[in-house]
Amino acid sequence: MNFELDESQELLRSTVRKFAEKELSLEVTRNGDKFGVYPIELDKKLAALDLYALPFPEEFGGINLGLIELGIVGEELGRCSLDIAISYGLNIVYGLDILRFGNPEQKVEYIPKLIQGEVSFSPFMPEPFAEPNLEDSFPETIFNGETYILGQGHFYSLRNMGNSNIIHLITQNNGGGKGINLFLLPSNAPGIEMKRLGSLGLKILGINEFQVKGVKIPAENLLGEQSKGWEVVKHSMELMRLFTCFAYVGNAQRIVDMATNYAKEREQFGQPIGNFQSVAHTLAKMQVKVEAARLVTYRAAWLKQNGCPCAKEISIARIVSSETLVENAHDGMHIMGGYGYSREYDIERFARGARITTFMNGPTYIHRNIIGEMIGSQL
Repeated sequence: MNFELDESQELLRSTVRKFAEKELSLEVTRNGDKFGVYPIELDKKLAALDLYALPFPEEFGGINLGLIELGIVGEELGRCSLDIAISYGLNIVYGLDILRFGNPEQKVEYIPKLIQGEVSFSPFMPEPFAEPNLEDSFPETIFNGETYILGQGHFYSLRNMGNSNIIHLITQNNGGGKGINLFLLPSNAPGIEMKRLGSLGLKILGINEFQVKGVKIPAENLLGEQSKGWEVVKHSMELMRLFTCFAYVGNAQRIVDMATNYAKEREQFGQPIGNFQSVAHTLAKMQVKVEAARLVTYRAAWLKQNGCPCAKEISIARIVSSETLVENAHDGMHIMGGYGYSREYDIERFARGARITTFMNGPTYIHRNIIGEMIGSQL
């Protein structure tokens, strides 16, 4: 079993780290959080480094690399900004949806544009009060032979929307029939109204509410087969769960680094507070958790990349990495004391962003259920 990255992977890590430290400095991300602005130009810069090309075939302008390389990018972006790492992951995962389920026209239309940083993708999230039957939570569409007519409703989505943003829109199948459909819909399509919502964290990424009524969706915008949208959703959900684990690991490691640096500089009773056993043990505990989260995450990615069953391992990685991030943010604030609670330091921003991770991409108890079922705890 080899735990080392090869030379090209180490070069990728070094390149992305230098890029992130320059383009996503603490000053840049601090201002982005304060004003709630997503840097649209960043997608072009990520594309210039071929980071959007990593998992796609050469025929579309890609490099055809694997999940480990994507994970390296996710971890390094996550060190500097959880928002930007999640945004990158959304674009990659939904691009891979199109690669797997899209028709030839959709692949030619969207994948080269994604690789060049000219298009972005956003998830669909139904309104919060879901129906007992999950499919009833999605808005209805009626197919008239040429277009799908989207009924009235509202939903939520991540990212600040630009003119080139595409929503992965989930709907009930043709007037409430069995199954769901998934469409590629421009976020500025006629009949859509958007409002930016306030949030505790992820202020750079942004959470938006959409009101929809009478939106006409061309039949060619259907992604995958009619009424078989769950196949697409499950594919993207598993990949996004895995990718965000890398981002959580990077974010949690940055918290350890910030708290450690503070403990070296802050003096009390004539010596750095890092010399006190209680502080040193807390930092050690934080680092142990990060190392464990990193190992289970890379193992899950290796299994996925090699075609092995890994739903259980992805859920394990999701629980360990998200809880590590939340707990490290809490412990890091404790080490920094009152400064940790002040916006003069960045740990409070990391803590606010961490809070969503235990229920993003499925709450933790859902993942515990998945693990329980797969180890045979339920009869």
